[in-house]
Amino acid sequence: MAAAVRAGTSRRLDLLRHDGGSVTMHAALLGGRSENGLPAPWTASVTVDDTVLCAPDELLLAVGVTNAGRLDALPGLALTTQADPTDGALDVAVAVPVRHGRWPRKPRTEVEVRRLRGRAVAITPVRLPGAEAEQNGSDLRIPTIDDGAASTVNRKRTWWVEPGAWAVYTG
Repeated sequence: MAAAVRAGTSRRLDLLRHDGGSVTMHAALLGGRSENGLPAPWTASVTVDDTVLCAPDELLLAVGVTNAGRLDALPGLALTTQADPTDGALDVAVAVPVRHGRWPRKPRTEVEVRRLRGRAVAITPVRLPGAEAEQNGSDLRIPTIDDGAASTVNRKRTWWVEPGAWAVYTG
């Protein structure tokens, strides 16, 4: 086995870490669903390398942080499509509902996906519209799936990329 490893080649890959002490190999998806299965809107400040991707006064449906591949928030709604695990950057996307149309026409809501790439992202949940959560965030719980593990975020969470932090042997 050791001889095979020594003779093989390796591929260096980036790793995502977050301030909760965990690592993310592929992606984290923040956002939940209501009882009827539709995305539940929430608000947060989303900042990528000091650039604001979403302000705290805008509604959000989902936030995705990816290191590799594609991340879908809903069927047919790709947040990220081509994240590269070797480029030293993370891909961040937000799904924001946007209303179009004015009276006398019936307004329609579409989902706008905003994307940015960078070295770090800070996501600070603010409040849930219509919820009775305290403004300080102590009762705020945003559902999160981080590499398939379900949890919640109730305060600022920061992810950053560590370029080439781990390797796989390719033969």
